[in-house]
Amino acid sequence: MNKKNNNILIVTIIAIVAGLIAGVAGEILTRNYIFKNVYDIPFSNEWNLSTEGINQGNLVIEGAKKIVVEQNERLNQAIASSKESIVGIFEKKEEGSEDEPDAATTTLDKIKRGNFYNLTQEFGQGLIMTSDGWILTNAFSGAEINPDRYVIITKDRKIKEIDRIIPAVESGYSFVYVKDAQELPVKNLATENDIQEGEVVLMSNWSENSLITRIIDNEKQNLIKNSDKKDWSLNLLNNVSDYFQPAFIFDLNKNIVGILNGKGRSFSITKFKNQLLSLLQSKEIKTPILGINYINLSDVAVPKENENGALIYPNKNGVAVVDGSPADKADLKQGDVIISVNNQKINKNTDLSSIVQYSLPGDILSLVYESKGKQYSINIQLED
Repeated sequence: MNKKNNNILIVTIIAIVAGLIAGVAGEILTRNYIFKNVYDIPFSNEWNLSTEGINQGNLVIEGAKKIVVEQNERLNQAIASSKESIVGIFEKKEEGSEDEPDAATTTLDKIKRGNFYNLTQEFGQGLIMTSDGWILTNAFSGAEINPDRYVIITKDRKIKEIDRIIPAVESGYSFVYVKDAQELPVKNLATENDIQEGEVVLMSNWSENSLITRIIDNEKQNLIKNSDKKDWSLNLLNNVSDYFQPAFIFDLNKNIVGILNGKGRSFSITKFKNQLLSLLQSKEIKTPILGINYINLSDVAVPKENENGALIYPNKNGVAVVDGSPADKADLKQGDVIISVNNQKINKNTDLSSIVQYSLPGDILSLVYESKGKQYSINIQLED
């Protein structure tokens, strides 16, 4: 009898162990091969939102033990960082001398006399471009530009006098220089290669409103381009209401990507970066001129051809090379193909207008071009 009971116990134990092994094997197969490949269902209540946590559909998680939100943490850091780089512009309050009998001497006196700045009633806003005091703003478009009438207030509520205001007429923006500025919190200015389609970006303004969106496309131009004019536009996923205009655009690496003007149009920060470089070098904003209309051959497909380069080609007015321009003086002609500039090959990733507009008047460009089947090299100095 005991022997029979022992046999039953052994069989029972073996069955339990075999069942456990089968269950573990089934879990592994289900997790890694069946449901993962067919439905992409996460198991063990662990969700990873670190890569696609923005602009997805509504997501309901019940009983999740662990949620990986690395991107959300980066986003929160970017929001906090962006606020530091934005300043308010206010009409200046005149302070009375303390020697005057009715002068306001205490904080309460000053507030009673209206000698304070309501931080929610700014005249405009600006973006810190350099740590020593250059600020970009569109607050003075159409307004009388008298620096003595305005002050800058930083996010830590420090009031700073304005030294000068230099308009960038083409863009409608101005560069403001702050007196006695030191170590202002400036962010890196993104380069053209940093600004990628599909990238998650953050819009922020002086009122501390924030909006998350994506870049849909970057700098879409007509087929025939101009070496001296570049489309700096950024197209964003969301339609932005007046609530966010104007605003400044940051990526999740805390770089400044672009600006949103008061009319709802977004522009790459590289446009203003180049103007700033010109301003710092020559104390005024100058635009480099080469004088060519062209087609980037990477934008077209020609039967039995697979060329790259910039084909000099007439615009709608029939002009391929502008009379009297540096390109005209160098005897470049319609039909010539510029292969490279300063050892940078012209292709899908490197456009002629980008190279020219990232340069300054007076810079010398080294061109390699093809004309009537022969290849030539030439140096051309850009003009203003």
